Parts: sequence; structure tokens; C-alpha cells
Amino acid sequence: MGTDFIADAYAEGSRWHEPYELERVRARIVKEIGQARWYEPRGMMPMSPALMLQAIAEELGSAGIEAVSYDRFITLPDGPERGTYSLLGVRKRYRDSKAGGTWLAHHWCLDTGVAAVPILLDTEPPAVTILKHRQGEPDGPVSIGS
Repeated sequence: MGTDFIADAYAEGSRWHEPYELERVRARIVKEIGQARWYEPRGMMPMSPALMLQAIAEELGSAGIEAVSYDRFITLPDGPERGTYSLLGVRKRYRDSKAGGTWLAHHWCLDTGVAAVPILLDTEPPAVTILKHRQGEPDGPVSIGS
């Protein structure tokens, strides 16, 4: 998914930049995500990220979306032959009707201009909850853009 996209971007421009190092790229992405601001999912926002966030919300299901993020960018790969991508985030609360609880997920994607490439899924409580959660139910986790 996202890791393959980033590795391919590095491979295509390898003559212009340092070799691809997953941990270095991951650290850059985590730094940008750490500085992201969350906004109400409705209201005024720039058109391009709004349209991509709308497509992501349709994939995830709009029920439970609490906030969106669209103000962070990352340049990949490092070097003169590169592109700048928007980091888009969706904060969504999932409900477990059988256990009676909820969990929060932060879905992060790179906006390539034609697709949202999933790069990170962060959950509260941690991801063990997702692994135990039943796939295929309306409130279960959904793969976006794959």
C-alpha cells in the first residue's frame, strides 16, 4: 500500500537522492502528522483536499467521522526530482455493538492528485483492538483506496 508507493517513488528518482530508508521516511511522515491540526468535517476548506476527503469518507462510511486534517505536506523522494504530497487525515469513531464500546481511528493518506494512498492507521486503544474486531460488519474497519 503506502510503503510500496513511497519505495517506488524513491526507485524512480534514485539517481537524484539518497537511497530509500524506510525509517527515515517514516520519521518525516510521523513528524508532519504530529503537527497536523484537526478541523470540523463540514464547512469551508480548500477544494482539492475537500474532494479527496469526500472520496475517503465514502470509502470509510461517513457515520462516525469526527474531524479531518489537510494542512500538512511532505516531499517525496528527497532530491531535485520529487513531488509534494498532501497528508490527509480522517478521525473516525467506530462502535462495537456487541461489546458495547467504541474505538477511535486516525486514517492517514497521501494525496497523489489522483488517488489517496493509505500510509498509516493509528487507533485508540491500540491496534490489538482492530485485530480482534470482526471484519465485514458495517462498523468494522475498512481498507481505503486499495
